[in-house]
Amino acid sequence: MKVNVSINGYGTIGKRVAEAVAKHPLLNLIGVGKYTPDHEAFLAIEKGFSIFAPKDSLTKFSSKGLKVKGSIEDMVKLSDAIIDCSPGGKGIENKKLYISYNKKAIFQGGEPKEIAELSFNSRCNFNAAQGKKYIRVVSCNTTALCRIIKPLMEYYQVRNVEAVLLRRAADPCDDKTGPINAVKWSPAPSHHAEDVKTVIENLKISTSAFVIPHTLAHLTYLTFNFNSEAPNQEEVYEIFKRERRVAVIENAQSTSQLIEASRDLELKRYDTYMVYILMNTFHKNENKISFTIVTPQESIVIPENIDALIAQSSLMDEDEAQKLTERILGIDSIKKSIEKIFSTPPTIASSIRI
Repeated sequence: MKVNVSINGYGTIGKRVAEAVAKHPLLNLIGVGKYTPDHEAFLAIEKGFSIFAPKDSLTKFSSKGLKVKGSIEDMVKLSDAIIDCSPGGKGIENKKLYISYNKKAIFQGGEPKEIAELSFNSRCNFNAAQGKKYIRVVSCNTTALCRIIKPLMEYYQVRNVEAVLLRRAADPCDDKTGPINAVKWSPAPSHHAEDVKTVIENLKISTSAFVIPHTLAHLTYLTFNFNSEAPNQEEVYEIFKRERRVAVIENAQSTSQLIEASRDLELKRYDTYMVYILMNTFHKNENKISFTIVTPQESIVIPENIDALIAQSSLMDEDEAQKLTERILGIDSIKKSIEKIFSTPPTIASSIRI
């Protein structure tokens, strides 16, 4: 029997999750919650999705020519589980509605950790999500960090991790957020370290963050200190070649090259769902290694949302569920294509010169 799922919020994350849910053989998409009768609502209907709106906005939607299936409350009633993709901070209010109808829910990383029983990353704690009523999928940056940190911890004794994040100022569709001509920073340490530790407990990690006038992706410069000899470039290369949601990149020199390649591959919205590890930024110094990763902020958490829902309902085991999610999203073929375009063995010197 399929799980009836609704998506509350149809923005950057919500529309991508809705499309993934609609393709999943074990899930039935009830519809999407829309709060503004805008072009995105028309697009959702054009895609065949039922839209639901707040009770006090139904007339406003119909006056715009939008056919609404019912209220947000109606949508929740029809659902077994809700994936809440509303703007950060709205999930707390929405949770009251889910509780009133005894419904399971998945929240996003913009919500505080207290909203859920578990902060989720598929690579780190898939099985811990089984039976949990409320789950929080961690943010795009935290998802990327977890996908990189966890494999290295499985092979080596990591003493601590230091991360400097260069965050994109806004998503490409966002015409309200900046800065346009400035670099902003947060007081150190940034919140990302504590967020990673909601998933990987007992990890020693410090983070600092800067916001740059850029829309394409986040970048993070990572430094790992080990208790003994650090892995070399080839060993790191081999570890992450085996990681299905990490793309190992050797030759790229800019985020624009990565995005343009995704466009030329005709990937929808140029989504890749993976974190990129840039091997031509790798450096080793005794017990320490450093390298840079690139995080496609619009798409990286989409597979995590699907996996969280499958794990929550105990529909499939970990490996089977993850592989099905990846097949639905085309991650395996995307990884092969992107790595073929940009990667060469790590023994070949990088051509980049700065």
